[in-house]
Amino acid sequence: DTHQFQPTLASITKDFKDQPLLQARLWQSLADSLAKLGRIEAATEPQRLALEQRRRLLGDDDPLTLVSLRSRGALFLNKGQFKEAEADFRAATAGMQRVLGNNDPETLRTQFVLSSAFLVQGRTEEGLKSAQDVVDRSRQALGADDPITLDAQSLAGFVFMRLQKFP
Repeated sequence: DTHQFQPTLASITKDFKDQPLLQARLWQSLADSLAKLGRIEAATEPQRLALEQRRRLLGDDDPLTLVSLRSRGALFLNKGQFKEAEADFRAATAGMQRVLGNNDPETLRTQFVLSSAFLVQGRTEEGLKSAQDVVDRSRQALGADDPITLDAQSLAGFVFMRLQKFP
């Protein structure tokens, strides 16, 4: 599966070697596209390259680095590597909170995926608490009709229904 994309990776490496931030952006775009297509294994290498490059050039606390970390966590989640996914989501959430604040859309989006990771692991109460926190903060900061608010609200509602708990 991954060998099909080796020429693309090689091209990005060669053709953009003098533009390392653009290189990282292209690797991240390739990883995101492959992940959306369900090509999780193929997305792993460009994701690794993007995260490493961004860490090296921008540092661990740059928002772009943190987005790459969150994306790697999503790949881990899709592979069933829940502990690794949670570690990435926790680190990305903490970094986003530090750098962008608690109510920034990227912070809220990152906490939302952390909530999902809790739920996938069967940690329902923790996932519900985290999702409800995202709902409350995103509703206040972004509005009731924002996609992040609606996604978190939907997730929390689903969990409430499964638990037969209603606020």
